Amino acid sequence: MLDIVDNPPDLTEKVCEAFRCQQFWHQGQLTDEFSVLFLKVRKGQWHRFFFDCGSLFWKTYEATDEVNTKLSDEFHYPQVDLSNRVPVVGRAITNINVKDWGDKVGLILSFEGHIEVILENNSKDESSLSIVINGHRRKA
Repeated sequence: MLDIVDNPPDLTEKVCEAFRCQQFWHQGQLTDEFSVLFLKVRKGQWHRFFFDCGSLFWKTYEATDEVNTKLSDEFHYPQVDLSNRVPVVGRAITNINVKDWGDKVGLILSFEGHIEVILENNSKDESSLSIVINGHRRKA
């Protein structure tokens, strides 16, 4: 069941300036590729959002909160620029929607040009990121 701890703000018509994710690595193994997502809107703040056990958390910050770790550490949290995998930089946000599909929950960010970015979280607390472009869905 979906629990919204922090409601997403109204970002309609705001233009995406940057899109990143924070990964979670444990003992050199990638455990969660999309642990936290970061979205920066033009002339605005960074938006940090993620799911934890079906609960949506959304916060705004002046800068991303990078964790200083390295791959050889037991826990590693690198930030990865997603702009080459997710074509939303320079596009306006048209809608933000939160969904509960029963076996998983999701956040759908819609952008001009018929592009959707879908962050899903399943009952095992695993997150995945998909992109829908003109009705065709693929993994990020």
